[in-house]
Amino acid sequence: MGRVTRSSAAATLTGYLILTLAGCGGGHHPSPATFSISGTVAGAGGRTVTLALSGASSASTATAAAGSYAFSGLANGNYTVTPSLTGWSCSPASRTVTVNDADVTGQDFTTTAVVTTHSISGAVSGATADGVVIALTGTSTGTAPTAGGGLFSFSGLADGTYTLTPSKAGFTFTPASLQVTVSGADLTGRDFTAASTTIFADDFESYAVDTFPSAGGWSQIYSGAGATLQYVDGTHAVSGTRALHLAGGASCWSATVAHDVTFPQVFSYEVDVFVDQIVGCGCSSFIVELGPNTGYHVAFFCDGKIYARRQYSPLVVQELMPYQARTWYHVKVDVDRSTGHFSVYVDGALVGVDLQSLDAGTPTQFFVAAEHGASPVAWFDDVKVTR
Repeated sequence: MGRVTRSSAAATLTGYLILTLAGCGGGHHPSPATFSISGTVAGAGGRTVTLALSGASSASTATAAAGSYAFSGLANGNYTVTPSLTGWSCSPASRTVTVNDADVTGQDFTTTAVVTTHSISGAVSGATADGVVIALTGTSTGTAPTAGGGLFSFSGLADGTYTLTPSKAGFTFTPASLQVTVSGADLTGRDFTAASTTIFADDFESYAVDTFPSAGGWSQIYSGAGATLQYVDGTHAVSGTRALHLAGGASCWSATVAHDVTFPQVFSYEVDVFVDQIVGCGCSSFIVELGPNTGYHVAFFCDGKIYARRQYSPLVVQELMPYQARTWYHVKVDVDRSTGHFSVYVDGALVGVDLQSLDAGTPTQFFVAAEHGASPVAWFDDVKVTR
C-alpha cells in the first residue's frame, strides 16, 4: 500500500492506493499425492501376522481378521514388505514394491507352520541287547532295531504322546512298554531290561555225529532197539545239519530219552518231529511221544493220526489231525499247570484248544520217544521249553 498526494489551488487531497502483488505471500499450495501398498496373508488360520515396511519410509501393521493388510500414505519410491509370525514361515520371505503414482495391490504372502522335531532314545540291556525291535506308536509310528550295545533312537518326531514297545523272540522286557510325551525337547534314557524266556533248548548241532547227547544233559530212560542206536546224526534235520535219531525196539521196548527241566506253572514246549514210516501198532498204538514226564503229551499213533494224551492210565486221548511219514512236523504246546489245561499247535495251526490233562503230579523232565510200535524210527530237532 502506497500513499498518494494531489495538490491544487483550492485544496490538497490525500488518499491511499492499495496494491496487490500476485505471488507474494497469501497464496495456497496443494499437498503432494500419496499412495498405498496392500495384500493378503493366507494360511495363518486367523492368527495375526505382523508386516514391516522399509525403504522410502518405514512402518509396521498387522493383518485384519481375514488376513488383509495395507500401508497407506506412501510417497513414490521403493519399499520392502516383510511378514513375520512366530513358529511360522512365510512365502515369499519378503516382497520388493515400487510405488509410482498409483496404489499397489496384490502383494500377497502364504504362511506355513514350522514343525520343530525332536528325538526319543534309549537302550536295551540284560539277557540280550542288539537285535531287539523297538516299535513306536502314537502321534507317529515306526520301528528301530537296537545296535551298538542295545542303543536305539527315533528322530524327526513332532510334539505328542508315543508308546515304545520292545520285542525279540525268546525274551521278555521290563517294562513291557513305555509311554512318553515329547514336548519341545529331546527325550533320552528310555531304557528296557531284557530277560530270556528260554528255560531249555537244544538243536543238537553241538554234538558229534553218531554219539548220544549226554554231554548236553540228555539221559536214556529206555534203550529201545539198543543203546547204540540212539544218537545224533545228519540224515534229517530242520535247522542246521543234525537231529536226534531214536529207534524203538520190536518187543515193546521204547527208545525214550529225557532232559531235566524245572517247569514253571505256565510254559510252552516245542519239538520238530520226523517219523520215518507209519509202522504197525505192536504192543501199543504209540509210535512217537513227546512232552513233560507228567501230562500234556502229544503222540503220533500207528493209525496215521496225531493225538493229545490227556491221561496215561487208563489211556485218554484227543484226536487232533492226520500226519504223513517222512515229513517234518513242528509241534508246540502251551501249558497252564494251575488249571491243568493245554493247547496244541502243529505247524502253527491250533489243532487242540484248552484240553484238560487228567494226570496229576509235578513234571521234572522233558522226554521224546520212539515208542511201542513195531520198531518205529524217528528224528527230533529244535527242542525248546520256554516261559
